[in-house]
Amino acid sequence: MNDYGLGRWGKYLEAELMGLQLVRVHVLTSGPIEDPTSWVQGRIADPTLYLTAEAVHTAIEGSWAPDWVFFWREVPSLRFITDHGSVVVTDLWGDTQYRTLRGVKARAALTFDAPLIRAAERVELLSAMSKTSPVIVTPIGPDCVEPLLPRGSLQAWSSYAAPDHEGGYTCLWAKEVNDYNRAGARSVMREFLAANSTT
Repeated sequence: MNDYGLGRWGKYLEAELMGLQLVRVHVLTSGPIEDPTSWVQGRIADPTLYLTAEAVHTAIEGSWAPDWVFFWREVPSLRFITDHGSVVVTDLWGDTQYRTLRGVKARAALTFDAPLIRAAERVELLSAMSKTSPVIVTPIGPDCVEPLLPRGSLQAWSSYAAPDHEGGYTCLWAKEVNDYNRAGARSVMREFLAANSTT
């Protein structure tokens, strides 16, 4: 998951930017029930990124057990749209605030019809700046992801085992606080709008 370099952008490096969208993706971590909660919910557990809630449910159905816990949180991502598909860029913890994609210097990379390699180079600079908050690049082709509306909230949940009526256990969810700061992602969207303003 923590690979770096322009190669992870694949064929999209040669595409042109057709749009930018703020989207919601899902990050899942897990561990044995005896692990401290701070480990499972923090940066010690290995995260897996999913584009849809349905994909998270499918992953959990195949691996949940009463002695295993999951932490599921929603995070904002940037979807770079081309005429061949999209690439989703996610800062897992929000530490970078997408700094290299903001400001006047970033506008050439955020302009309609700009080669996507310009944005890719700025994202790779971002990755090099912060090894503690991995920046994940996910080429998704024409696949859909959920837009994150300006006032949309970000959720988080922890799993727990509850007895069922058959004498076994079932997986239930407790709501948790999601304090991801999306100001940086919003700033990139504002930069994109400014770069493409005709007024």
